[in-house]
Amino acid sequence: SRSVAVLMRLLPGLLSDDNKLLRAWALGVLAAIGDQSEASRQDVISTLRDAEDDHAASVRARVRQIRKRYQWAAQADRTAR
Repeated sequence: SRSVAVLMRLLPGLLSDDNKLLRAWALGVLAAIGDQSEASRQDVISTLRDAEDDHAASVRARVRQIRKRYQWAAQADRTAR
């Protein structure tokens, strides 16, 4: 949909924002989009892997929460190890 397309253009900038809470929020939105769209899951999984190394604990915690909430994200984490 048009809304998702707009979000997908905005989210990459938010994922690198100085505000750690905004980065964590953007990850949550991206994961929700990935849950609705299998086509975007590989990009979401890649972004989650990058976010695991974020210096902010809140961002790393959001990655863990996403992996608990979405089975496809948790499975991708297991296969990457």
